[in-house]
Amino acid sequence: MYFCDKIEILLSNLMELRIKTFEQLSATELYELLKARAQVFVMEQQILYVDMDDIDYKSIHVFLWNNNKVIACARLFQEDNPAIWHVGRMLTIERGKGYGKWVMQEVIQQAWQQGAIILRMEAQTHAIGFYEQLGFRCIGEKFEEEGILHIRMEMSRPNGQL
Repeated sequence: MYFCDKIEILLSNLMELRIKTFEQLSATELYELLKARAQVFVMEQQILYVDMDDIDYKSIHVFLWNNNKVIACARLFQEDNPAIWHVGRMLTIERGKGYGKWVMQEVIQQAWQQGAIILRMEAQTHAIGFYEQLGFRCIGEKFEEEGILHIRMEMSRPNGQL
């Protein structure tokens, strides 16, 4: 193997964390975000839903990019109350490698930087432990959405964190 081949392999394994508003997304990034969401939510979990709900327009998109593909992503958007932000469409394509945690840690930091006091989400119940490790807590009762059990979760900004 030549030296330049080794460099190419090394570069192909580099992950890049990207944080963009809808307007900042390239056509390729948007396509890959939607493709990843379809792969996980429609193909794997068999959720039949309309993904394009216009919330993407007002969202901050946090995603891991590798070899022109989305490996993990989530969107962050403000609710009606400016102090309350919401996480949605969280997924990882390659599970068990820490990519979801990396994305969620950045989502949380982005929320605090945007002025959020409370960060909310509707989590699939199988992921409760993952989100609890990040500081979220369950609120309310479990509910079914698109045939999958969910629960509302939230976390509050720690005192003094801006």
